[in-house]
Amino acid sequence: MKNLKFSRLFAAMMFVACLVFVGCKPEPEDPGMFIPDGVRTLAETDAIVGTWVSTYGEKFEITPTEFKNSFGTSEGYKGNNVYYAEVTEDSGYIYFQYTKAYCAEHSDTANYIYTYDEDAPDVGKWYAIYYSDLTASSVKISAAGGEKSSCETLKEVVETFTVANNYMSTSAANRYSTCTKE
Repeated sequence: MKNLKFSRLFAAMMFVACLVFVGCKPEPEDPGMFIPDGVRTLAETDAIVGTWVSTYGEKFEITPTEFKNSFGTSEGYKGNNVYYAEVTEDSGYIYFQYTKAYCAEHSDTANYIYTYDEDAPDVGKWYAIYYSDLTASSVKISAAGGEKSSCETLKEVVETFTVANNYMSTSAANRYSTCTKE
């Protein structure tokens, strides 16, 4: 009789121990939310936060929670989950996850009609812009452009969309917009 009570008690303890070990197993990390070294969420006090308008009318609205791009009255691409990496005191990268992106299927490039949709293939993926020569009233902004239009994870966008990989430009002859603060 004592052996039966001991066996049940032992079995119950082993069962509880197994539950504890299984229950304490860490969840696998979501690869989209891995935050690389040197990258952080954008803060309201960061100098790049604000509305910037290029010399030809393109607008970049940057907040700690959202990035929006527009031209005149036409809304362009936008995103949330905004992250930031400072390169120097006056340059850095802004990363965000598309909530609205360019849609080739609904665009008519022959007639210069570019459509941005919430169901475009890049929505939910990551994108980046690079800024340089930042002052209190002006900045140069280069949107990523190249072989890829987006990345699956924050880690991938940080590693891929860089000036060194030629996705952004620091040359006036190439792909940056000179902007003033609105």
